[in-house]
Amino acid sequence: ISNDNSVHGREHPGHFVITDAYTLGFLYSGMNPYCDVLNLKPKSPKIDFTNEMIIAVFLGTCPSGGYSIKIQEIKRDDKGLEIVVNETSPYTSDDVLFTGQETYPCHIVKTTKYDDDFTFNRLIDI
Repeated sequence: ISNDNSVHGREHPGHFVITDAYTLGFLYSGMNPYCDVLNLKPKSPKIDFTNEMIIAVFLGTCPSGGYSIKIQEIKRDDKGLEIVVNETSPYTSDDVLFTGQETYPCHIVKTTKYDDDFTFNRLIDI
């Protein structure tokens, strides 16, 4: 999985490390409620949680297109995992898309499962 889009996100910003099927189902149940109306809500993927985990980041509701959030890097050291997240707004992007509609940027990745502590390091380009 590497899902990077602005349709299926969540209304509220957040970041998650998911290591079990129940929590993954809960996360997907809270995806953009407008996708229910259009029958576009994504299905929860099948993950082998004995060896894999999900990292998901959400920017929340944005007033137009052009906003993005991306897991840029996952670093592991003696302190645990550092998840580097890059957030951009349409004011810093060369590829500006003003849709006039709310968007819900998110990025969801599957990675090797680690039992380490983790921190999120947000890089914000506004």
